[in-house]
Amino acid sequence: MSFTSDSKQQISLKKLVGKAHTKNQAEFFNEAKPSGLTVSSGTVFGEAIPTSPTSTNLYDITDDIIEYLRLPLDSLPESLQDGKYHGFSSKLPSNYEASSSFNKAGEGNFGNSQNIFETKGDIQLVPPSFGDAYEVKLYYGGDATTKGSGTRIPVLDNRNWYFDYFNGVLFQEVPPGTGQHAENPDFIEVFVYIGKKSSETNNSSLSSLWEIDPNNADSLRSTSILDGDTGLFSLDFNMSLDNENVINTIKYKPTSRVDAKDLYFEFDDNGNITTKE
Repeated sequence: MSFTSDSKQQISLKKLVGKAHTKNQAEFFNEAKPSGLTVSSGTVFGEAIPTSPTSTNLYDITDDIIEYLRLPLDSLPESLQDGKYHGFSSKLPSNYEASSSFNKAGEGNFGNSQNIFETKGDIQLVPPSFGDAYEVKLYYGGDATTKGSGTRIPVLDNRNWYFDYFNGVLFQEVPPGTGQHAENPDFIEVFVYIGKKSSETNNSSLSSLWEIDPNNADSLRSTSILDGDTGLFSLDFNMSLDNENVINTIKYKPTSRVDAKDLYFEFDDNGNITTKE
């Protein structure tokens, strides 16, 4: 069973104008959820997507770029038509911050139960254009913490479903029944992009050693990276080097981006850490 021509046209049009598709009866200007086009490192993803992602367990992270997650789905009230739900939104797990080993879990949009569409592209799901392994897996039933639990809904299921990897919104053309039907989708398993965006990777090698603190836009913090091109690395503002090249911790740190001065360091010929002139 294939999508109707109306569904195909609605999905395509709404995607191009930046809106989610939740039901055929809603014109694009009546759709409330935003969407967009997922592209590679040139404009959004700043790092190459791994060709062999790891998905043995939930919360598996590959190359610090993608994370395999099981995301809950919520039915969207605006998608209700003739008593049946056509649209569902995905969100991060309710225990994401405690379960994930991602070093930015709990920062910015990467918080418990964060709706993907609300991040407006800050959190995106990797689409199968990067490889068949990235095809989303859809389930009804099961539980939030067990990988593969419940009944999987195949790609060619008669309900005809479509998933938007940019905003995490799922559309089913033919719902299994009315209301909160037991066979409505409950979870998806998918790879979430956690790598750097192009805005971070396109900076110069010196400026990339520092980043804006996601919890305080007026503060800088070190990126804790060693730059391969220059041999420079960054230290947080609460650290300093004394005359014997020993790192000391101090009890204060300037945080104003207006007053802060970046300090850069390098290795000398003997392998010691020295300040860079």
